[in-house]
Amino acid sequence: MNASFRALRSALAAALCGIGLLMASTPLQAQTPVPTPENPLLVPSDAPFGAPRFDRIHAADFPEAIVQGLREYEADIDSICAVAPEAATFENVIGALNRAGRKLRDTQTLLSYLKTVVGGDSLVRIYETTAPALSRASDRTTFDPKIFALVSALHQKREQLGLDSLALRTLKRYYNGYIARGALRTPAEQQRLSQINEQMALKRSRHGQNILRATENFVFFVRDSNRLAGLSPSVRQRLARRAWELNRPWEWVITAGDYSGVMANASDRSLREQLYKAFTARCSSGGEYDNRELTAEILNLRLEKARLLGYDTYAEYAIRGNMADTPQGVRELLLPLLRAAGAKAGSEIAQMQALRDEGRDTQLEPWDLYYYLQRLHTERYGSDLRQAGYYLQPDKVRDGMFQVAQRLYGIWMLRRTDIPVCDPEIQVFEARDRDGTTLGLLYLDCFARKGKLKGAATGSLRRYSTDGNSEALPLVTVSAISRGRLGDGSS
Repeated sequence: MNASFRALRSALAAALCGIGLLMASTPLQAQTPVPTPENPLLVPSDAPFGAPRFDRIHAADFPEAIVQGLREYEADIDSICAVAPEAATFENVIGALNRAGRKLRDTQTLLSYLKTVVGGDSLVRIYETTAPALSRASDRTTFDPKIFALVSALHQKREQLGLDSLALRTLKRYYNGYIARGALRTPAEQQRLSQINEQMALKRSRHGQNILRATENFVFFVRDSNRLAGLSPSVRQRLARRAWELNRPWEWVITAGDYSGVMANASDRSLREQLYKAFTARCSSGGEYDNRELTAEILNLRLEKARLLGYDTYAEYAIRGNMADTPQGVRELLLPLLRAAGAKAGSEIAQMQALRDEGRDTQLEPWDLYYYLQRLHTERYGSDLRQAGYYLQPDKVRDGMFQVAQRLYGIWMLRRTDIPVCDPEIQVFEARDRDGTTLGLLYLDCFARKGKLKGAATGSLRRYSTDGNSEALPLVTVSAISRGRLGDGSS
């Protein structure tokens, strides 16, 4: 194990130096970071609750922190491997595995988070350079027979260990996790699983980056102003201004941010059709962002991995141990919802089709849905729903959400402006229980911006942990891509 980790660490350090990232100094936000003589990823944070010092972190800090973290992870695993089977305890095996490589794990979490919400070539290159190697390091621990023998021995005598319910559940989770990741497979199968995991780590990152870049660079040109009928004067002005910026003053330019508004309001059906087809094919129409080949490769790798692990499909592998547990369980859970929602959706589609049939006999198509749904809502509620945006301002929606949490669960949120963030628009709140006890921090990141991956997601920068003497509170992240800004009513 020791020699293989050293070789992996040396290769990773060489790769990072080879692409020139150790010399990079790109800050993570526009403001000037606070100067620091030490790598902020390698020293304890002095921010409240030990929150990450995003105001001090540069992209160039990650390579050094990852190599150092891998060195410490190697030492942690070697210590566990040195435990004699007869001396194995929950603390020196499971507890030690839980603590192993904590610095590396924290650095990986921060890198993944920043790649998602900040982006930028430096962070993406670091992530794609390190992800396969770190996947390989994790697999070497999973497939190490000494480690699994210790975990298995504890699992077999678990009822005699005097563990409380939490520790017992943790032991079962570790044991089942090792089996699910391939600890019982043959050496040849484990080698192939490791190769698959490395490839998927890289391919999934590139797949997401292709979607991001294709969306950010999407443009659709309109030459005839008559085709923009239905759009407000302010929208037309914005499209014309963008065309001037691209040195095409004779046209109007639609970007991804304009897509839903144009599809809902443009009365020219041919425009909507062309825009719909161009936008939905932005990663499948050739060029550097085409994801068709990558998608096929990822799906094939998933299927091969599932079958190596004894499953017929990747869905069976991915859902194991969750609430539904099997694909059939998912169907049984969702089918009642599908029936109820399907009936309502079918009714609305019929009403939209009726609007479409006014003097026409053509079938409702995907590029008609936004437009006729907007008309249906206007007819039903007697006003343009776009006006509701002025009342549903992001800050008011946020406050309403917090009030509901307080009424239902007694949790109240306190705004913290002393917690460093990686973008000025991210807001941090301290969650407190009824008695004033701090439960953790919430990083609320609601708005779209260049470099940020599309979609809504929740995650964590740190999970709750305790060593018996002190505790680390959870740092939870919520990310979305609203186009509004606090207080402007344009969400």
